[in-house]
Amino acid sequence: MFLGAEDADGHHYGMLLYPFTTTRRATRNRAEAEHRFQFRFGDPTRHRQEPNPIGHDPAGVDVTLVLAVDPERDLIVGLDPLVYAELPIGISGYYRDENEAAVAEHGWSAWVKEKDKPRGELGERWEGL
Repeated sequence: MFLGAEDADGHHYGMLLYPFTTTRRATRNRAEAEHRFQFRFGDPTRHRQEPNPIGHDPAGVDVTLVLAVDPERDLIVGLDPLVYAELPIGISGYYRDENEAAVAEHGWSAWVKEKDKPRGELGERWEGL
């Protein structure tokens, strides 16, 4: 999704958004304090091997945002778009209750989740904001 915006001073911004839904549901063999999101593009069985590159503006004018959106809690978690050169289909991620509580307390928060196995050349961790 591409969005254009203008701030109160008349500055224009272009944003390339990749929004995904996040939930907090009890899941067997997962921590209770976990909110999960999953990247889905169409049929995961049929399209799993197809490339899903993330768009980036080489001039740096437009911003790319990968978002995990929880409409039930009015919470948006921004993920570092440089972690993946592509968004693999079916990959999931999570954040914890403590991250949500920090956002509720301060209006925003930032944290890093180190990844065991990097999925691309550009980055090695999730960063939430």
